[in-house]
Amino acid sequence: MGEWWQTETDSRAMVDAGCNFQIFAGTVFLEDRPVQKIGKRAKNSYKSNIGVPHGFFKIVIDVDRQQAVGFFYDRTSSG
Repeated sequence: MGEWWQTETDSRAMVDAGCNFQIFAGTVFLEDRPVQKIGKRAKNSYKSNIGVPHGFFKIVIDVDRQQAVGFFYDRTSSG
């Protein structure tokens, strides 16, 4: 399993233990790198492929402690 999976698993375990979190997550596309395309949409569509993000971010905020930690996963650096 990967680092993102581990972060998700740890976050769920902490919530199950009663911790109060706010979580923000999303994708990152870099302007200076080409975007890999996968999949197919409807035939004859001008957008026939879906762009794969270069990375993902997650920010976990512990509301009770007023602390936060951020994660960035660079999909392009893994082999």
